[in-house]
Amino acid sequence: MAHAHSRSIPVDVPATLSQSARPRAKVVPLRAPRAWLDIRLDARTHDAARAHLAALYQSPLGIYVVQTALTRETLCVRFDIAPEDFAFTLHTLMNCVPEATICGLRPRQDAKDC
Repeated sequence: MAHAHSRSIPVDVPATLSQSARPRAKVVPLRAPRAWLDIRLDARTHDAARAHLAALYQSPLGIYVVQTALTRETLCVRFDIAPEDFAFTLHTLMNCVPEATICGLRPRQDAKDC
């Protein structure tokens, strides 16, 4: 039973824009600034270099390795990390290869080598 004072009032609703006529929103992906962490490892033999690389690749750090180079008796490894992963990377590095020497941490755009 309807209330005696209630009535239906027509409301004009503007036609919605068609899918093709709608303005497209510009989506800008937010990317966290990345950094390169370069380390050096003593590798007096190729077997030592392979053992160090195997330890790194089999650890959680393996996904961060973007470059390796063997020069004389030194293995240089570059990690591409997000700033929020820095503490985790150092902690894992100390457990995985404690003999590593950190060369530097710099923005990814910097092209210097280890």
